[in-house]
Amino acid sequence: MTLGSAISSATNASHPAYAVRSNSRPNSREIGKQRTQALSNGLIRAVVRPLLPLPIGAPSIPTERDLLYHVRTCTLHDLVSTSNSIGFWQSHALPLSHAVEPVKFALCALGGAHRQFKAQRGGEPMSHDFESIAIQQYNQAISCISICLMSPSEKNMEVTLTCCIIFICIENLFGRYTKAVGYLRSAYALFKHVQESTPLLQSSTQESPTSNTALSGVFTSIADILFRLNIDVAFYIGSDACPDAIPPHVKDIEMEFPARPFASYVDAEASFNLMKRVGNARWYLKSQGRLMHEWDRFRPETTIYDTSLVPHELAFLAPYFLHWNARFDLFKQQADRSSATHNALRRIATLELYQSVWLALLKCRTLETDFSPSDCSAIMDCAEALLRLEPSETSPAFAFDGVIVPAVCLTLHYCEDEATQRRGINLLRTIRRREGVWDSQEMSDVFEAMVTARRKDLIAWDAIPYNIPSIAKRLSGLNMPDLRFPQELLLLGAEMAD
Repeated sequence: MTLGSAISSATNASHPAYAVRSNSRPNSREIGKQRTQALSNGLIRAVVRPLLPLPIGAPSIPTERDLLYHVRTCTLHDLVSTSNSIGFWQSHALPLSHAVEPVKFALCALGGAHRQFKAQRGGEPMSHDFESIAIQQYNQAISCISICLMSPSEKNMEVTLTCCIIFICIENLFGRYTKAVGYLRSAYALFKHVQESTPLLQSSTQESPTSNTALSGVFTSIADILFRLNIDVAFYIGSDACPDAIPPHVKDIEMEFPARPFASYVDAEASFNLMKRVGNARWYLKSQGRLMHEWDRFRPETTIYDTSLVPHELAFLAPYFLHWNARFDLFKQQADRSSATHNALRRIATLELYQSVWLALLKCRTLETDFSPSDCSAIMDCAEALLRLEPSETSPAFAFDGVIVPAVCLTLHYCEDEATQRRGINLLRTIRRREGVWDSQEMSDVFEAMVTARRKDLIAWDAIPYNIPSIAKRLSGLNMPDLRFPQELLLLGAEMAD
């Protein structure tokens, strides 16, 4: 049973219209107790997945302190290297793990899964079976959530949603993408239910703030993270993983003329992230036929930028990006990179990668138009510059969501030039990086097969699908006996097709 259906059955069963008639009317306290119990049962059945089987001979080693230390010193560094989710992890998840057992066990499982990923993908010998250790911690977290959900309070829902986000990371580390998408859907359905039934969350949208503003801020952060993960998965699979996704709350975008340089890379980053949130939310609502009239307030009243030739899907955000682009270029002209910290340089390089992708997109007449080789080269130059700022480790890296890998894949999707494609494939093959569901090694295999199939005239350029699972499925049906794709990639494509 999915979380959405469980919540639906639980809430319907507790409604008076569905109750069995009796001679005596239950009092309000009894009705409240029945509703709470019904909801608890539904949530437990939906969120709490079956315990994972342990491998034979699994060790029983008390490594919680070591695992949490690994999370703090290594895992989080990977997770947020090119992401702006550091606030969720450092200000919410880690502090919560000191007081709440489900989060502690979930983070321990994340640490074990991360150590297993780095050792296994890096070909390093392991002193312990970290997969077994991670599964033990994972199962303890699931058992604790069962108890936690027996009393579905707002705090317990916050804990459960936090664990769902951690579980998504764990499943992606293990390469179980279908399970990661399952947890994403569960988290969304749970968040939607909490939003509809919790007065505190409803009060956060009112003019008068409550005394629980900080807690409401946690749910806002969770909503933003879930929405970003959903967009990330949607780009990968070519369809919406969560049709009922809830866009995060956003504020107005300000445009001032003439354009002035950003005061810092932090301001440039905040402005770009706001633009992305507004654009993603608007596109998503429009694709679902749910575009609300209040989103029209984000349309710029005046603009000096000509957007008549940009793809119509990007016309809404084009003036904002071009204004941001002008300000960012001015900032880069006056920035002293020689005195900048390593973190500042990395975040500026991340923005430059986004900038190169957007500039390429806005040159297209439609979203089906190919990129020029020069634009693809600019994107890969930025990706390589960003990678040079990453630690020069031999072990692979795992990031929270897609940045570098999907950007390189975009050039392979949008450029027919084989030399450009070969450069992109070689880049993917050398970086050994997984960003959410985007694995550089898996993507290099997919696009290597695509180039080979085209060279053998087994598939035409215009017959190649625009999402990863469909490309893999299409190539798997060709006469290429040596072709092997991860089963999870094909399963995800099959699940999305159902």
